[in-house]
Amino acid sequence: MPNEPPSDPVATLRTTGADFPEELENAILALGQAAVPSLIALLEDKALGFVDTPGDGWPPIHAARLLGELRAEEAIQPFLRLLREGDEESVLLDQAELNLPKIGPAIVEPVFTALAEADDEDEIGRLVYALANCGAKDERIFAELVAFFRDEPFLGVLALADYGDERAVPLVREVIETFVPDPESELGAGDLVDYVDAYERLAGPLPAELAAHVEKLRSDWAERRAVLTGPARSTKIGRNVPCPCKSGKKYKKCCLGKAPVAPASASRSD
Repeated sequence: MPNEPPSDPVATLRTTGADFPEELENAILALGQAAVPSLIALLEDKALGFVDTPGDGWPPIHAARLLGELRAEEAIQPFLRLLREGDEESVLLDQAELNLPKIGPAIVEPVFTALAEADDEDEIGRLVYALANCGAKDERIFAELVAFFRDEPFLGVLALADYGDERAVPLVREVIETFVPDPESELGAGDLVDYVDAYERLAGPLPAELAAHVEKLRSDWAERRAVLTGPARSTKIGRNVPCPCKSGKKYKKCCLGKAPVAPASASRSD
């Protein structure tokens, strides 16, 4: 028999930890607009954000997600305050960033106002993300995304792909064509994956010449990386060494040609 929903689900949320029961979530969402004021109060209750509270700091985080699901326009300004003042290491800040655009096109004017006042690069990036993902199509948004791209090419490409305007394709192609992988980092070609994904989201598969360019970038990076780090250590087992299965026989007289055996460092019970 399913659990009965609480008589006051939002009050129950005040002491709910990381485990957020589905029936509680559904009960709050069923309240619709009536739940919004209480959820905003939870969102802005700084005391509830501490880990030594009954909900271990989770109630404001749950409230942020619910406000996004409810597309609560009353939450726009509280979310914007969190983007401006929130702790960089806070999960709540991340939830504000993710859920503000879910409210929809109603966020556009408040976000542009916030952008005009913002001077922190991280805050600007979050506001641009909100514009790109709110579902509104507005020439001002596209212009803002292009300007952001010029300052922050990597994040700008992602935002342009989220926005979904094909006019961004030449910009994404530009960063692919001018990308220089870093052979000193094992992640030195990682951004290229995101650039290719952005292009394909906007325009479909890469044209042949651009795909060939990407493949050459990856190949050249791998070669330079190998020069810097040395050849990969061989995992081949010598025919005359003791067999890794620890039988006491030589490998050629034991497991050679059979299914792969456990490496010598693995434990084996007899």
